[in-house]
Amino acid sequence: MIDHAKGMQEKLCVIVGASAVVEEDFFFYMDMWKAEDRPLLLIAADAGYRFVREQRIEPDLIVGDFDSLGSVPEHRRIVRHPVQKDETDLLLAVKEAEKEGCTEFAVFGGLGGRPDHSFANIQLLTFLQERGQNGILFGETMHMTVLLNGTLLFPQQFEGLLSVFALSGQAGGVTLQGFKYELKDDVIDRAFPLGVSNEFTGRQGVISVQEGELLVMWQRENQLLPQRP
Repeated sequence: MIDHAKGMQEKLCVIVGASAVVEEDFFFYMDMWKAEDRPLLLIAADAGYRFVREQRIEPDLIVGDFDSLGSVPEHRRIVRHPVQKDETDLLLAVKEAEKEGCTEFAVFGGLGGRPDHSFANIQLLTFLQERGQNGILFGETMHMTVLLNGTLLFPQQFEGLLSVFALSGQAGGVTLQGFKYELKDDVIDRAFPLGVSNEFTGRQGVISVQEGELLVMWQRENQLLPQRP
């Protein structure tokens, strides 16, 4: 999925949340990962079960408090939580996946809908990075990931727009190479949107940050995924 350098045996967790899912993207990537023979765990988080049920897909696990779904579905593996809790349903799904050895995460239905839920799921990407794990949120218009003290490579086939934002304080030692607007060992501040509306150029794009966290988002029409060397 994201980290090809680690080999094919990194277990991938695909989580379906309650927000809108682009069916085309979901099936494209699921087919791609299956063709790669990736070990997969599919989790429906609360009302995300509606999507998999409509598509006649059997998830491996259903997690949530089921307030959004409205009832507890019948399934062989359900982890039910109380409505009053600290974690979101998606975070609970991540924690269940970690128990099964997942280190890579693909989240569909985690963007759009309520803005507070979308922001919570962006925080989920940071939660993963700080634990040495990788995640992507697949949205209706853009996909996004978080980069913490590392490098992200975009193949030359990428087209359209991407944006890069600091998530906390300042991100230092930021380099953007191969894009329309480049930076070298620069600083991006969370209070100034320096990295908004950049463009791919037909060259390999390189984003690196030496100190801090970057939120990186790109147009969903690109069906390839960035790589972490």
